Amino acid sequence: MTNTLQFKISASLKNIIGKDLITDDNIAIFELVKNAYDAYAKNVTIAFENDRITIKDDGKGMDYDDIVNKWLFVAYSAKKEGTEDADILTEKKYKDYRDKINEKKFYAGAKGIGRFSCDRLGRTLTMYTRKVNEPTVEKLVVNWEEFEEDSKKEFVNIQVTHEALDPSSFPDFHHGTILQIEGLHSDWDRLKLLDLKRSLEKLINPIGNITSKKAKTEFKVFIEAEHELKEDEEKDLREKVNGEVKNFIFEILNVKTTQIISKVAGEFIYTELIDRGTPIYKLKEKNPYPALKNGSFNFHLFFLNRKANFNFTRLMGIRAVNFGSIFLFKNGFRIYPYGNPEDDSFNIDRDKAQQGSRALGKREIIGRIDLIGEDSIFNSRFRETSSRSEGLVQTDGVKQLITAFIEKCFKRLEKYVLTIPKGFNDKLIKEEESQRENTSGLQNIESKERIIDLVYKLITNKNETIELLEYNKTFLNIVDEKLEAASPEAFSKLSAIAEKTNDKSFFKELAKVKERHIKLIQEKESAERRAALEEEKRLRAEKEREEARQREEEEKQKRREAELRAISEKQQRKEAELRKREAELQAKEARLRAETAEENLEIERSKNTYLLATSRGISKDAQGLVHSIKLSAKTIDANVETIIAKAKGNGISKDELLRKLSIIKFNVDKAIKMASLVTRANFKTQAEKQTVNLSYYIQQYISLLQEAYDGKLEFKVKKNGNQEFLIKASILELSIIIDDLVSNAIKASATQILIGLDRPSKQKFELTFSDNGKGISENMLKNPEQLFELGVTTTTGSGIGLYNVRNSLETMKAEITFIGNDNLLKGAAFKITFKK
Repeated sequence: MTNTLQFKISASLKNIIGKDLITDDNIAIFELVKNAYDAYAKNVTIAFENDRITIKDDGKGMDYDDIVNKWLFVAYSAKKEGTEDADILTEKKYKDYRDKINEKKFYAGAKGIGRFSCDRLGRTLTMYTRKVNEPTVEKLVVNWEEFEEDSKKEFVNIQVTHEALDPSSFPDFHHGTILQIEGLHSDWDRLKLLDLKRSLEKLINPIGNITSKKAKTEFKVFIEAEHELKEDEEKDLREKVNGEVKNFIFEILNVKTTQIISKVAGEFIYTELIDRGTPIYKLKEKNPYPALKNGSFNFHLFFLNRKANFNFTRLMGIRAVNFGSIFLFKNGFRIYPYGNPEDDSFNIDRDKAQQGSRALGKREIIGRIDLIGEDSIFNSRFRETSSRSEGLVQTDGVKQLITAFIEKCFKRLEKYVLTIPKGFNDKLIKEEESQRENTSGLQNIESKERIIDLVYKLITNKNETIELLEYNKTFLNIVDEKLEAASPEAFSKLSAIAEKTNDKSFFKELAKVKERHIKLIQEKESAERRAALEEEKRLRAEKEREEARQREEEEKQKRREAELRAISEKQQRKEAELRKREAELQAKEARLRAETAEENLEIERSKNTYLLATSRGISKDAQGLVHSIKLSAKTIDANVETIIAKAKGNGISKDELLRKLSIIKFNVDKAIKMASLVTRANFKTQAEKQTVNLSYYIQQYISLLQEAYDGKLEFKVKKNGNQEFLIKASILELSIIIDDLVSNAIKASATQILIGLDRPSKQKFELTFSDNGKGISENMLKNPEQLFELGVTTTTGSGIGLYNVRNSLETMKAEITFIGNDNLLKGAAFKITFKK
């Protein structure tokens, strides 16, 4: 006896999705703040008093149905279902409220368990909520400890108290939600409150307002702790507990240090490097990361030199190393633990430990990664762990994200900040450079040459195709420097950069400067020679005769060297000419050998082709073509018989004769083509594949068959849905498949054939083929897969047709199945499924 059973859910489930899952008080509050944001709240107040935390928002609120069907429905998320705001955005009674808000593209939470964060914070929860334009305030009381009394109790049998209240008791509460959490599990002293405030500063996207640009107000969070007001009076703004939580803005470092910005936008990645307010370069390259082509991904990274570190501490009231390093935000909200001081999810400190001064560590950088996306593919690739404190699930998308950040952003910043100061050999000069807030220290030929070399290597990297969109010509220009100190390589690299960016004017200017550089070098060498001559004259005054003799000897030596060079050059020219002639002879001999070998190879091919074409054996693939040739021959024979019969009788009209001859010609051409394929050793490759609109081709081919059978066999085509479905296939193979199925139907005494064409999805197309013939035997119905075995037949046929049909379909990534007798036209029926 078979019966059904159901899971029983223990009341202990509350702990698993509550305080055991959310193990950090700050993260618990973050989850509740994110719920307020998702409810269109503009203001959230977190109040601390005695043994109570109150979280109040002015969002859309909930009515009784929302509480029953959403809030109390564990693990259900209307946000994930896409129905969270269906009533707010459509129903007439919410029009005034709808005009004040903007439809959300993204939700901060979508797992359906964030409400259980209340369990982490305290023993009881009292919730007051009022939906927009609703006449009552709904009250719900939950005692979390009741779920812990007996683990054998079922979760659904633990009662929570509900009450509908008159809104007159809440005069300023028009819509929103109030959460009162009592019996707190933690002691919220001043240090813990300040830690919460600083964590909340980093919760929301640091760009600032996370609402849309059309929104009328931004999302604000306030902390209230009346017992801390007195001490707040003696503190500066950042050390106050009470007040609005202000977002930390990375852009305060904009003109103070070196930064790099990388944006992944569909098929391309754009990267811009800026050094203390001076743009260095802007790049465009192809996006090699498939998982990062759906959504938006932005990287913004700052290098913290000594001056930037000092400014950060002064502005933020905390050292950068204690603040955090690389923060990650998804749709405007921070993902933990990325950015925490102890977190090294990107292995930056690990590599620093291995490479030392050749690498940057977390204490030397600060920045963020922004992920923005809304569809299911994006959310499946970049989803948070349920615990909310262990980051993103390590999918292929996350791995590609980390690789893109390291390769396209971090390493390029690292390369720049570690390469440019290398020329400062003096420690004092290096120290001065680390204190600068501008690039004046780099306005010298040595620094510029290193920057030129860095940009040149980027755009000439053979492993990457990088387009240089912009570069700072003023900064890279060496025109105004001491040209004699510049190296020839610098001019070559600058010319390559100008050519890459198609900067013709700069290219011409460089050519002129290069000429000046050569002249300056020549003048310098000339001056040095003149000085040497003057020195020689001074020496010559003492030893004139000896110097004269030496000069004469030197001239003789020069002449001898010149003669030797001339002889050597002449000899080298002769040797080069001999090598050239020898190479030409070798090439000629190689061509002759190749021509002889090719001639012999062609003769051998002809022999092999003949031997293979005349071989007695025939492959299983060839059997299918031979079978189709027989079908074409039968069609030709039937039409010839019709012409003869009518010619002997009442005669045949010119139009009918031409139509019959056209059908004969069609089948003759097909048989000839298939016969030519059979006689070749590589006939399979001759059935050339091409892009085919499957439905359109089948309909065309059926219309030809309709004419071929001249009313003896009725064809009907039934279409359903969008018929556009392109595949790579051989038209010949498709024709053979249809011919084989039609031939089987005729052998089964069919007079009607129904072709069904359906595209149930973008990736699938279905063809059903049924006839009104006698079907297959009862014995064969027990195992219809036998129909597709070689030699098995239910008619007088050879048993090749359906075997070849299945083999041909498998090469097209398609499959055929028998779907029974008494189906559609009450005869045999088959379904062919094509997939992409």
